[in-house]
Amino acid sequence: MKSSMVVDLIRAHAAGSEDEFSTIVEAIAADEDKKGNSVLASDIRKAYRNMPIYREETDQQRMSFQHIGDIGSTKNEYVEIITPEIELDDVILSSDLKRALNSLVEGHRQSYRLPDGIRPASRALMSGPPGCGKTMTAKAVARSLGLRLAYVRLDTVISMYMGKTGSNIGSVFDYAYRMGCVLFLDEFDAIARDRHLDDNGEAKRILSTILQCMDNLDRDTVVIAATNMPEAIDPAVVRRFDLHLEFPPPSEEGMKILIDRMMSRYLPGRGYNIRDIIDISGRTSYAHLETFMESAIREAILSGYEGPIDRSFLLGKGDEEPMKELVRMHESGIPLRRMEELTGIPRSTISYRLRRYYDSKE
Repeated sequence: MKSSMVVDLIRAHAAGSEDEFSTIVEAIAADEDKKGNSVLASDIRKAYRNMPIYREETDQQRMSFQHIGDIGSTKNEYVEIITPEIELDDVILSSDLKRALNSLVEGHRQSYRLPDGIRPASRALMSGPPGCGKTMTAKAVARSLGLRLAYVRLDTVISMYMGKTGSNIGSVFDYAYRMGCVLFLDEFDAIARDRHLDDNGEAKRILSTILQCMDNLDRDTVVIAATNMPEAIDPAVVRRFDLHLEFPPPSEEGMKILIDRMMSRYLPGRGYNIRDIIDISGRTSYAHLETFMESAIREAILSGYEGPIDRSFLLGKGDEEPMKELVRMHESGIPLRRMEELTGIPRSTISYRLRRYYDSKE
């Protein structure tokens, strides 16, 4: 490492210039790459990306490098801070989605190469049915960037008092900027509805606040929004996003990957019939399939069952006591949702077992 770089780094830190500091850090890492020290170069970049900082504006719009030892000391009541552990490679995504997300991440890692006026893609709108991986993807992006995820609790943001919702939204964006987090707005359509669908003054004020917040974002703040109803979002808001990512319903190939991963991790070496698992689970979403698999694996482990995970096991054949209990609860008038909570067995499986049971009695 060149001694002059160390001097420049210290000067940038003392001056509070994040842009200069970031540029020098990357120059140091690049210098190590040239020397063949790729591991050290990678560690330098990761150390900088993972460095929690509190952003404090001055008259010169400089950056303060005041470390926050405890992120909980600067809280926002509308935000849940998450430290993600999942990687992008762990999420089941189409090749197009992977390419777009990797481009977003790489763009921020190499943002120092972009000239003034050209910012990295930092605003992504994800749409798709429930349980298709949108929230998991947002966590993985934050993880890849070495940042925490600021998960906005929209049930607390929306207020019955006039003007309060807009104020709450503004505080959330400001918080994400100051804390250096990836901001994740789930169920985004709840606050960014098309102005023609909500023809009232408060809805328009909220929309105006969102547009101002999006326009005033600094180049390094990443905002990810997710929705099940993209058609309900105002077109002006949609235009503010760099990436429009559509998450399709679960594919058969994706379901096979998920099943293989879970079986290899929790029941290695155990036989299983992928077709039976997919058919009985209901094919509704990856999230539902994961819950279904967790239930089956838990049942196999706790019951001491050592056979294959197939149709016979999943439907409870040869296991009369659990089936008797399901019938008893059903005939006692207990709803399927409550039965799911009590047994840990997905409702679709309970319904399927009960239907097969009553068909066999006819």
